[in-house]
Amino acid sequence: MQKIDSYNNDSIKSLKGAERVRFSPASILGSDGLEGCSHTLVEILANSIDEAREGYGSVIEVTRYKDRSIRVKDYGRGCPLDYNEKEGRYNWELVYCELYAGGKYENNTKAENYEYSLGLNGLGCCATQYSSEFMDVEVLRGGFRYTLHFEKGENIGGLKKEPYSGKETGTNQRWLPDLEVFNDINIPLEFFISLLRRQAVVNSGVTFKLYDEESDENFTFFYENGIVDYMKEIVGENAFTSIVNYSSDTKGRDRPDAPEYKLGTLYDDIKAGAEWIQFVGWYLPLKETADIGYRVDGGEVVYGGFATFEQGLADALASFGAGWENYAHVLRIVAYIPVQAGSHEIEIVALFADNTEKVINKAFHYGAESVAVGKDVMATLETVPSGGGALISNNEFWNPNFAVDGVAP
Repeated sequence: MQKIDSYNNDSIKSLKGAERVRFSPASILGSDGLEGCSHTLVEILANSIDEAREGYGSVIEVTRYKDRSIRVKDYGRGCPLDYNEKEGRYNWELVYCELYAGGKYENNTKAENYEYSLGLNGLGCCATQYSSEFMDVEVLRGGFRYTLHFEKGENIGGLKKEPYSGKETGTNQRWLPDLEVFNDINIPLEFFISLLRRQAVVNSGVTFKLYDEESDENFTFFYENGIVDYMKEIVGENAFTSIVNYSSDTKGRDRPDAPEYKLGTLYDDIKAGAEWIQFVGWYLPLKETADIGYRVDGGEVVYGGFATFEQGLADALASFGAGWENYAHVLRIVAYIPVQAGSHEIEIVALFADNTEKVINKAFHYGAESVAVGKDVMATLETVPSGGGALISNNEFWNPNFAVDGVAP
């Protein structure tokens, strides 16, 4: 069959309206999978954060519904939806039905609407609306209540406007990402929690409230002093120093002839930690194999994962004679033991086949120093010949008659 060449002047097509996002969501939202679906939340949330950062509303509410729809409500000024004389169109059409239309393009001029702004300026609301099975919008602004309803990128019923006598202002949006656009819309709860917590940290003084209908759980994220409070939260009582905090606002440009834009700098530092005590390259002779664990300050023993038996070392040790031949197993300890700041007693414990436990090494930890107590090892162990003995350390055999860490046996 002869192939028909159908590629001609009529083959070129321009995507219009909602097709521009629904046909290829990755172009705007980064993916047609869960990542792109999740980004719709990021975009709508960003607009509410911009309002809060300007001082309009200090609470942002997010709801994760069972049907996988999402709601974001803020208490800002409310998105302008009425007729725009300059553009000759209603603002609701520009915001929700027109890509590259928004109120944040002049942030670096004297006529600033926002000092800083997040998200895909002029794209987020429209791309979210276009990619949704439905989207409902409610705006309280200037003594009026505005409502809009969209289905699969098309407005249904136009803009409804009615008087409102309450004092509340803000924007309330609920949408259901469309499975015809995304291959997965089940955004996990963990994503919501992580996103809102991170935004609370970097937007000091703004309260983020999350309600998950599926689990009937409520979450609140608030850091009055932003990153400083977050650092205090994760460090707890383990700080070695006080928090150092610097911030500045300035302007910069990419090259001499380019326009200026705002720059914000934030630096925080603290020395803190859970410390890690490290036992590496310690060797101990044993008469039999055992499960090996560690105990901190007399607590529960944590077994497994950091000790192995080295048969080659055992054979070499046995050749020394003088009692060492009775020790058929050499234990190699490689342990990283987490402890809080301060002084601690660390014990390496062996659990033998008869379920008896023996401390086979002990150390006291003083801040950055660890001091092994060889005499205690000898007294507790009974695995070293009476004629002397020592830890085998740094991959070298010590003389059995030599003192252990300076303590005579």
